[in-house]
Amino acid sequence: MFDLEYFANTDFVAGTDEVGRGCLAGPVVSATLVIGNQGHHPFLQKLQQFGITDSKGLTSKKRLQLLRQLEIDISVLRPDTPYKLDDESISFAIAEVGSQEIDKINILNASLLAMENSLKTCLHSLGPFTKGTLLIDGNKPLKWHHPCLKQIPIVKGDLKSLIIGLASIIAKEYRDLLMQKMDSLYANGAYAFSKHVGYPTKEHKLALRQLGASPIHRLSYAPLKEL
Repeated sequence: MFDLEYFANTDFVAGTDEVGRGCLAGPVVSATLVIGNQGHHPFLQKLQQFGITDSKGLTSKKRLQLLRQLEIDISVLRPDTPYKLDDESISFAIAEVGSQEIDKINILNASLLAMENSLKTCLHSLGPFTKGTLLIDGNKPLKWHHPCLKQIPIVKGDLKSLIIGLASIIAKEYRDLLMQKMDSLYANGAYAFSKHVGYPTKEHKLALRQLGASPIHRLSYAPLKEL
């Protein structure tokens, strides 16, 4: 397994990923998963057996099935709150950065900030540690650094790492549910957020031309600028 090599001489290995970078509306959402060095192998074997991989390679039905097998209820999750899995050595957290902040600091910085915030939530629940490893989906490290935490960006990490893969699934299903809830809040569902969850589909672009932008649209994105 790809992740196993990173557990040598460390207290834990964490994986983080974000979803929603390409959306025209809604927040960018990240999830970070932390697995302690003790008992990590059985948990990773379980993830492998379940078929954990990049969230984009799975249907929503399959993602939700995997989360149920891990006893993760997306409907009860809240940002900036740590959640435990299996035992005290495994935890995860999610974080959001909203559209107005994305417009202020740009989507790359917002994505890195979301991953940083979900990581910090997990680390606060851990307490003191002497050495940890963070696997980051992509090619950039976080701007925030901890003296005891080694950061390793991994291109296509959600395909290679089970830890990052599970983080991506949690973030994806949480964000999709959030956007479905937003659907009825704006223009009585005319934006169809529940269908495209903010991505730039033809239906979404048509709604923008007819209705203009909602309060959760990213005004710095090109299709919104054109309006």
